[in-house]
This record gives sequence, C-alpha cells and structure tokens, in this order.
Amino acid sequence: MKMFLLRTIVKATPLCIICLILVKLIIINEFAGIGEKVKSLDARLSEVQEENEMLTQRYASASSLLTIAIKAEEATYHAPGKDQYLSLPIDQFPVAVASLK
Repeated sequence: MKMFLLRTIVKATPLCIICLILVKLIIINEFAGIGEKVKSLDARLSEVQEENEMLTQRYASASSLLTIAIKAEEATYHAPGKDQYLSLPIDQFPVAVASLK
C-alpha cells in the first residue's frame, strides 16, 4: 500500500509542477496587463491634474477681475466719454493748490 501511494505521488508530481507553472504564467500575464493599465491611468491622472491647475488659475484670475469690476461699479466708475470735466468746490482743492492762494 505504501508503495502504491508513493508511486502515485511520484507520477503526479510532474503534472502538479506543470499546472503550477501554467498558473504562474497566467498570473504574471495578468499582472503585466494591469501594469499597462496603471501606466495609462497615471498618465491620464497627470493630464487631468495639469488641466485642473490651469482651470484653477483661470478661475482665480476671472474672479479677481470680476471683483475689481464690481468694486469699480460700486464706486460709480464710468468709462471715459468724449467730454469729461472735473470740477471741485474751492474748499476741496488739493493742499498744494490751496496753499498757492
């Protein structure tokens, strides 16, 4: 009985080794495919991060310009027209001009 069991194990060993080698090759192939996918996703991630940084800068620039425009309108700033004059009452003359009098 012991000899029969030993012979069966010896006969089955090469088959088990071949099966394990095939399983190993399949797993390595899958990992190689996953590695390529990871590289592709990393490249796409860096592209999206660059685009996000650019859009963040554009947003900051646009919001600051919008803030300036809103504050200018609040201060009743108007674009210069054809004829514009500045008239100040005498009591509001700048100090340098007022000291000349």
